[in-house]
Amino acid sequence: MTFGDNAVDIQQLLIKMIANSTKSSAMALRQALLALSFQFFVVPSKAIQHQNEAIKHLQASIDRSLPWDKDEALQAIAASMLLSVYEMENGESSLRWAIFFSGTKRIVDTIYTPGNTYEGDSATMMDWIFYYYTMCKFSVLHWLRKDEQQTWIARQRKIISKPPHSLREKIPQANRLIQILTSWGCSLELLDILHEIFDNVLDRDSEHYKSPEHNARLEILEQRLHRLSQDEEFDISKLDELSLYNAQIAELYRLAALLYLQRVARNSPRDTPHVNKLAAEAYRALEVTTRCDRPWPLFVIALEASTEDERRLVLVTIETLLERRPLRKFMMLRTMIQQAWSQNDLAKASNLDALLLYQSAINAQRVPPMFI
Repeated sequence: MTFGDNAVDIQQLLIKMIANSTKSSAMALRQALLALSFQFFVVPSKAIQHQNEAIKHLQASIDRSLPWDKDEALQAIAASMLLSVYEMENGESSLRWAIFFSGTKRIVDTIYTPGNTYEGDSATMMDWIFYYYTMCKFSVLHWLRKDEQQTWIARQRKIISKPPHSLREKIPQANRLIQILTSWGCSLELLDILHEIFDNVLDRDSEHYKSPEHNARLEILEQRLHRLSQDEEFDISKLDELSLYNAQIAELYRLAALLYLQRVARNSPRDTPHVNKLAAEAYRALEVTTRCDRPWPLFVIALEASTEDERRLVLVTIETLLERRPLRKFMMLRTMIQQAWSQNDLAKASNLDALLLYQSAINAQRVPPMFI
């Protein structure tokens, strides 16, 4: 449904959370799952009915006096997240998904302590939130018609199940092998790097843009990406087909992050040798991947297409996705990419600033697109 092809961890957790529970929070989660299911099967009347039931049960859960027990808090967080996802897929309002997501953040604050390390169900839930928050941060960053709720979300502290320094110290080798979160397509370390890159995309007229401090931060982030090696197992010879696919998607994320850092954060021209090399590597990686159901790396890589063959590869990849799962987000992705290509063609002689290209493609939509 909305989680992608390989989101086993989060799917199993949600099923476990609604089993044998009659708490308001569990009922809210159950109804939110039903709302998303009917939305996927295009039965809007049923989807709205279950959405309203989910909101009613979630409100009943929230109205209870604190403190919640951990299980109930996690159920309420999951229900609020799913209601936010429902609104993202619905695409009717740029405010409603932000309202539910900000509600999620407020519930999390009741059980989350920054700097702590979380395991098990709590870690799975926090990783889910961090993934969505990072992708929302990207959309809000490039969305010019921000409302108060979206601005509030963009300013929030990150919620991460393990402190980033613990990730980097876990394996001391130069090439750190960081576990891929298969539900989200990449490692926690990569999401943390992306989060920091988005914080360092500055307006071109900012006094801090390309300052020594700004350049130093980007250099550190680039080196972290170059050193990052993501995988599921230590012995590459034991990787099965699914594990190989996970590794390919994680590598697409890493290459897309490097491209985005160069093109948007640093404003490197498309025709510079290091950008050309990165783009070529990204397209080779995309070609050997049987499919890519992750909108963010596909979008970033697609915007660097410089040949008809590269554009054809992107469109075939998206059409394959739409044949299997005709979701609104993939249709919007295709539209944005084609609009960006058209604008790039018109401005080719002037080597269009990638920041403007992203803003143009994203703001041509009625609501902020979600790259989840």
